[in-house]
Amino acid sequence: MHMKIRDSAPPVFGLMLVVFLTFGSGCTIVRHDDDQKEEDGEISIYFDTGEFDATVYVDSIWNERVLPRIREQAVEADTLFGMLKEEPDTAIEKYGYRIEITAPFNFMVSGTAKVISVNTESAASTISLDLTGPDGKPVEIQIGPVMKGTAVRDSMDFINFDDFTNQLEFANVSRELNNKIKAVVLNDLDREALQGKMVDFLGAFQWVEGKSILITPVELKPEE
Repeated sequence: MHMKIRDSAPPVFGLMLVVFLTFGSGCTIVRHDDDQKEEDGEISIYFDTGEFDATVYVDSIWNERVLPRIREQAVEADTLFGMLKEEPDTAIEKYGYRIEITAPFNFMVSGTAKVISVNTESAASTISLDLTGPDGKPVEIQIGPVMKGTAVRDSMDFINFDDFTNQLEFANVSRELNNKIKAVVLNDLDREALQGKMVDFLGAFQWVEGKSILITPVELKPEE
């Protein structure tokens, strides 16, 4: 359900209504972009109606579409990082994908590298590899339990915002993709034994020039 509240409503009433709806109904408030045909000062409130099940959706596409796309489109890490450093425009043209013109480019990558550090001080834990990214810093892979970003969702050319009812459904797809990764890729990972090991990895990352590479893995296998 999608309803609109105008700023012309009495200030106190408008504030009380927004607070009630936000905290009493589990909704997300999203202000429209300037280029949309909405009156100035208008906001949209989106409700999770329960009609869309992101978990079921992700389960239906994981093996059939997500993994095949990344396996087919992934570029070998040294090749990709070298091109992003020396010829970023060429790398973007050949391998980059983004969901809209203002969004960062996403890349799919594969490789084998040595784990030089296991960083578990934060819940958003990572491993650092003996691979150097375009920024000159070690490349990292997320190992959870907190997963950052939307790189996997935003690398899929078949997941389009316009196919969903609202921003909440679209965001839930990314959340459930990350939950899927935690369940099938990272759940049985022996984090304490990763230091110094070689790992085979396959995943995706969002690239912003000058920032470090953080890969979200869809496959991560320590070598025996």
